[in-house]
Amino acid sequence: MKRIAVECAVFAFLLFVIPLFAMFGTPAATREEEPPASSPLDTQESEEDGFSILDTSTGEVVQVSRLEFLRGGTAAEVPPTYELESYVINSGNIISATANIHCRKNGADLFGLAVGDGPIDAAFLAIEQITGHHYELDDFQIQAVTEGREAMGSTLVKLRSNGKLYAGNGISTDIIGSSIMAYFNALNKISYEENHR
Repeated sequence: MKRIAVECAVFAFLLFVIPLFAMFGTPAATREEEPPASSPLDTQESEEDGFSILDTSTGEVVQVSRLEFLRGGTAAEVPPTYELESYVINSGNIISATANIHCRKNGADLFGLAVGDGPIDAAFLAIEQITGHHYELDDFQIQAVTEGREAMGSTLVKLRSNGKLYAGNGISTDIIGSSIMAYFNALNKISYEENHR
C-alpha cells in the first residue's frame, strides 16, 4: 500500500512540476536572464509605477497601478453577477477529470458538476452547467506574471456571445483557479451587458 502511495506522489510530482518548468522555465538559479515575454495585454509602464491599458469596452486608455493590474481590476470591470465560492478539481492519468464548482448569484448558491477532457475543460463545463449557456471559447492564454517557485499565473479567457468578444482575466498561483476566475470575469461582463440593454 505504501508503494502505491509513493508511486502516486512521484507521478503527481512529475505530472505537475515538469509541465510547470516547461511553462515557466527552469529554476532561477540555472536560468539565464531573458527579456520578458510580451503580455497578452498591450501595456506600457508609466512614471507612476503603473500601466496604461486599453479598455476594450470604451476604447479609452486608462491608468492602473501595478497591483490593480495584477489583480485584474481595471475600469473595464463590472459588478459581479456570479461570485466564485469554491471549486474542487479531480484529475489524473487513470481517472476522468471532474470539476465541482460552487458560486453565488444574487445570494443563491449554485453548483455545477462536470466531466471534461482535462481539469480546465471540466471546470468550464461545470460553469456552463450553472449558467445554462454555452459560450464559444475564442481565446485562452496562461502566462507567468512573477518568477520563482510561487509564481503567479495570469489567465486570459475570451468568450464569444452574440458575435461579441468578452475578455476575462484571473490571477493565482494555481493556474486552474486563475482559469476559473478568468472565465467568471468574462461571464460577468456578458451578464452585465445582457442585464443593461
